[in-house]
Amino acid sequence: METQSIDPKVVVAEWIEEAALGGSGDVYDAKRANMRYAWYQQMEMLVDGETVYIQCRDIGTGGIGVSVRKRLEEHSDVEIRRDSRDPWIPCKVAHCTQAIGKSIIGLQLDFTF
Repeated sequence: METQSIDPKVVVAEWIEEAALGGSGDVYDAKRANMRYAWYQQMEMLVDGETVYIQCRDIGTGGIGVSVRKRLEEHSDVEIRRDSRDPWIPCKVAHCTQAIGKSIIGLQLDFTF
């Protein structure tokens, strides 16, 4: 199966559906325009041509929360995927908060639902 021909929007919609079935909605609805669901998945992030392993924390139509052991600059372009069966999903770093031993990153999707 050629992953590049798969629509990234369809893939993210499947991820959100999976998260909604198994996870609870977040409590930050006053802060966010769209609901996010807890979704703990190991994923890959492509940063400047380097593959970095990340932990997804939550997901929704407005974005994806991840943690990573690397600090990223806000507004950086990155791509994520669950594994090699998925296409790379283009994102932008919306915010990066330093925590002990990791960064908590909010990713904004490069498309809208």
